[in-house]
Amino acid sequence: MRKRLMRAVEAKEKFKIFILIPLEPGFPGGILDSAGTTYRAIMHWQFQTLSRGGSSLVEGVKACGGNPEDYISVCGLRTYGYLSSNGKPTTSQVYVHSKVMIVDDTAAIIGSPNINDRSLLGERDSEIALLLEYGTSRQIRVNGQFHSISEFVHSLRIRLMSEHLGLLGRETDGLLEDPTSDAFFYDTWCKTAQENEKLYLQAFSGIANSTIFTKAALKAQSPSEFPKPLPGASEYLQRIRGHLVGYPLAFMKYEDLRPSLVSSEYFVGSSLFT
Repeated sequence: MRKRLMRAVEAKEKFKIFILIPLEPGFPGGILDSAGTTYRAIMHWQFQTLSRGGSSLVEGVKACGGNPEDYISVCGLRTYGYLSSNGKPTTSQVYVHSKVMIVDDTAAIIGSPNINDRSLLGERDSEIALLLEYGTSRQIRVNGQFHSISEFVHSLRIRLMSEHLGLLGRETDGLLEDPTSDAFFYDTWCKTAQENEKLYLQAFSGIANSTIFTKAALKAQSPSEFPKPLPGASEYLQRIRGHLVGYPLAFMKYEDLRPSLVSSEYFVGSSLFT
């Protein structure tokens, strides 16, 4: 995917990658927790893949002279609720556990593999997946040109994006047909993710975000690491649309999240986490 992305940047193609991943690893502990070594290690390797280091997607785009925000959207899902009818609001991520890849509305892969070496090298974890690429087809206009798509794969993408954006069941006048269009990519998808993220940060303290670069900064904001409602939280939450939020690519950028020498995880090597 990185090689294809870099080719697109060098050729100045209109090319978009939509990535949705968990906002936090599904492991015990946290950034500040002494028991969170595996949690932090997984975050380290995710950041190395996405935005940090010369082999990351973001750095690859920059090396080719492109703006990563024109090619890549990295998001997660978040929701909120109330502990009782008159209770305080609370929030948590919607953990993205589905392994789905949709390519150009022509093919979809749905199965158990993660996008990592453990799943994809073929010599480590056992996996199974289903490739969907046939069925009823039709033409749609993408980036000014007609493009042949699979009706099922197309409808799957439309439904997922509609749900994430809070548009499921609403009339969209074909807005989601072309995900490369400026009206959709910048003005709908990215804008919704940014606005929802901002509203959550106005409603709660202690949410990982791209303004917190160190453990000390996180501890100063929320020593318990659990989001706490701020004054006026309910007013901000009422304005949230769907579940889409931006992924905090700059979170902890000044910290080394790899296992320390005194941890047992240090001695198993990086292959356990990648």
